Amino acid sequence: MNVDRNLIEKLLITASNKIILPLFGTLKPDDIIQHPTVDHSALVTVADRDAELFLASELQKLHPSALIIGEEEYSQFASDTDKANYLKKI
Repeated sequence: MNVDRNLIEKLLITASNKIILPLFGTLKPDDIIQHPTVDHSALVTVADRDAELFLASELQKLHPSALIIGEEEYSQFASDTDKANYLKKI
């Protein structure tokens, strides 16, 4: 798979400028949840989730056959040992 690093850098900058930075300092309590892992000390914001969804969608367009799994998506499987172990092997 050929990866255009400049294009990925542009996607990261776009996610930052259009999703993350506009929400900086404006999040409400409902926009923040505890990370759904064994260690509930980490927080996940709507900016985290939205940026991950944007990046996964755009990366999938670039490489339709690629398996894209983001941190927040992976954490949904943290309580399911079989799925989590399978994903770790990938």
